[in-house]
Amino acid sequence: MTIQVALEAKGLEKQPEQNKDLLRELLAERLGSTFEDQKEIVNALGPRIGDAGLPAPAQKAIWSTLAVRDLEAPVVTDRKGNPEPDVEFRDQENVPLPLLAVTFEKDPTDRFASLEYRTAIDDYIRNEVLPYVPDAWVDHGKTKIGYEIPLTRHFYKYVPPRALEEIDAEIKALEDQIQQLLAEVAG
Repeated sequence: MTIQVALEAKGLEKQPEQNKDLLRELLAERLGSTFEDQKEIVNALGPRIGDAGLPAPAQKAIWSTLAVRDLEAPVVTDRKGNPEPDVEFRDQENVPLPLLAVTFEKDPTDRFASLEYRTAIDDYIRNEVLPYVPDAWVDHGKTKIGYEIPLTRHFYKYVPPRALEEIDAEIKALEDQIQQLLAEVAG
């Protein structure tokens, strides 16, 4: 079952059949094996999968298909020891930014690097996110500026619903009209 699921992974559908056969063979050799973390899987299967000529996205698809999420497991890190983001837990926040006069910039990257913006983001994360998700962190490379325009709050005009008696009368009139039309068709 796991072998078939791995071979049907999104990154592998366009692979030549000989690569899939080789992968099926490699996985069958390790059937029933368990590994404590991704590094062990990569060490055990990585060199042979790399020799098969599978591109990096296909290899990543294999690792993610074979892995089973364990919330108690240690954090997965890259080669430099930095935590790797878990895309299932990726989220976004609307952070109120500092009230500074700004001008249009095609690329606001420098603005995000300023002390005021970093402080606003870090304060928000510390006060609003970390109490609920202690291991959350910000990928400042993906930070974007956007604006929320709550149109409903600014432009909505309350219109009270029609009276229940009025709605009932309209339904009764429509029922009578339907009965008349059915009588004409049946008669």
